[in-house]
Amino acid sequence: MRRGFPVLLLLAVLPLLAQQPYSTYPQPAPDSGYGDGPDMAADQQHGVARISIVQGNVNLKRGDNGQLSAAVVNAPMMAQDHLETTPGSRAEVQLDATTMIRLAQNTDIGFADLAYQRYQVQLGIGTIILRVLGNSNAQLEVDTPSVALQPVAPGEYRISVFDNGTSQVTVRSGRLEMSGARGTEMVESGRTLLVRGDSSDPEFQTSYEIARDQFDDWSAARDHELEASQAYRYVSPDVNGAQDLDANGDWVSSEYGQAWAPRGVPADWSPYSTGQWAWQDYYGWTWGDTARWGWAP
Repeated sequence: MRRGFPVLLLLAVLPLLAQQPYSTYPQPAPDSGYGDGPDMAADQQHGVARISIVQGNVNLKRGDNGQLSAAVVNAPMMAQDHLETTPGSRAEVQLDATTMIRLAQNTDIGFADLAYQRYQVQLGIGTIILRVLGNSNAQLEVDTPSVALQPVAPGEYRISVFDNGTSQVTVRSGRLEMSGARGTEMVESGRTLLVRGDSSDPEFQTSYEIARDQFDDWSAARDHELEASQAYRYVSPDVNGAQDLDANGDWVSSEYGQAWAPRGVPADWSPYSTGQWAWQDYYGWTWGDTARWGWAP
């Protein structure tokens, strides 16, 4: 996401996404100045996550004014925002092209920090699955009341905070670095760690990973959908949400190379026809499209 008129102009004049395969994108000349200067430096201090799935009643609490509203697909989240699921609901937040946080019911997460390739997530209560699908240069930390957790490899990480403050960490795949009052240690694949008691002197208990449940199965089905996507052959990996293009449109040949066109829209469809404008600090007025595929375009 970028500030100001150029983004809006791009959306207005390009109802299709059209690019050659990403590996053949022309690169800026070294002296072009593209990506340099104060604007780029400022952009890297700010970041936006995308609410990519909403099932049931999910609430978004804005950090700047405390306003609580119903969460919708493609709503942006920024630092200090919270997402809260209710009984029977689920949600997914996409941090970047490879990293997703999935929320089970009765879960509250907040963003202590959200900048370019830097994410600090606070899990207050409930259960999340942190899914890292591929290698990433991002710095990611999930904090519970007891420990700080950092994935050090692609993998599947289930993290829970129970009503009594106990943290439960399960590494289905990958490796996770845990930091707390007693120092730092690695949690390996196939293990579950319980952290109980006072955060200044917690008690640890390790065991084999807990059994999978319906939430894990739902997350796995989402993985299959994302991993089957071919969109990043044509779209920059810096563009979040491109995985949702394949299931909702078609890649076709055009004079510009491979182009994407939405499927199932009315004949008179046009950009900015389904969604709403919202004010975001730093970015200004931002269009949020209600179409599942609306974030990437």
